[in-house]
Amino acid sequence: YPAAKIRLQNLFCSATIAISESVRSEILARNMDPSKVITIYNAINTEKFQYIPRNSSRFLNPENKIELGNVARIFPAKKGQDTLVRAVELLISKYPHLHCRFAGEVYKGQQDAYQHMLSYIRAHHLDDHISFLGNVNDIPAFLRDIDIFILPSNFEGFGISLIEAMSTGLPSIASNLEGPAEIISSPELGILFTAGNAAELAEAIDQMIRNYTQYDPCRISAYVKKNFDIETMVSKHLALYQTLSE
Repeated sequence: YPAAKIRLQNLFCSATIAISESVRSEILARNMDPSKVITIYNAINTEKFQYIPRNSSRFLNPENKIELGNVARIFPAKKGQDTLVRAVELLISKYPHLHCRFAGEVYKGQQDAYQHMLSYIRAHHLDDHISFLGNVNDIPAFLRDIDIFILPSNFEGFGISLIEAMSTGLPSIASNLEGPAEIISSPELGILFTAGNAAELAEAIDQMIRNYTQYDPCRISAYVKKNFDIETMVSKHLALYQTLSE
């Protein structure tokens, strides 16, 4: 916003809602009144993304198939799908049956970037290890069929797909950006890596595979339900509206 709009907002708006602390910081950097900026986290319907039991014992054998998954519109410059593709390439010598599924349509104006990724996959013989599924309507079913969720974004204010995955109990890996780092707030919940660093992401995936049984899926799911359930978000909005009407 230009300075004039911000002055008007400070003058006439009673409150501005930020969806995460990182977004709040961005808002405050634009000279908004700190007393009027309230953080209420984005949330999901955890009844839709319920805990899904998974067989973690098979991870003791690297010859077993391991499914990685990502949910985001195909937009490599922002969502980092190309970083995940390169990480898979680095891992297949150790995990020959590693596979990664991408759910999401190609974003407007990103067709060339998508074709570049496909060319890279063909040139590096990754066709058997990478699948682009396009738009997926049933995301809970998609999450049921994967073992590790990965959010390799280069920019991310929060990460709805991350909390959807974690709500089902999935151990997850995400870029160490302010938004995702607020969600994966402790090592017991997942792993953070430097955005854009395929080697570091590959190392994180390897670490999670080797230590998969140490992640408690029930604890991960309960954490999301406690902090990011839509009922909590609604209650906080209603409480805010109540204070504004007094």
